[in-house]
Amino acid sequence: MKNEVFETLTQRGFSNAWMNLIKSLVKNFDKTFNERIYLSFIRLMLKRLAKAS
Repeated sequence: MKNEVFETLTQRGFSNAWMNLIKSLVKNFDKTFNERIYLSFIRLMLKRLAKAS
């Protein structure tokens, strides 16, 4: 099954360079997404602290 999928992808023009590019884009998106979540939690906590005092 794996060989069939790999052969199909290579026949369609997907090379290792394309696969590496896609992997790096996904990693970059994941990193920025996690940073945005972290920053939004910081902002939320600062709002709550401002209300409390």
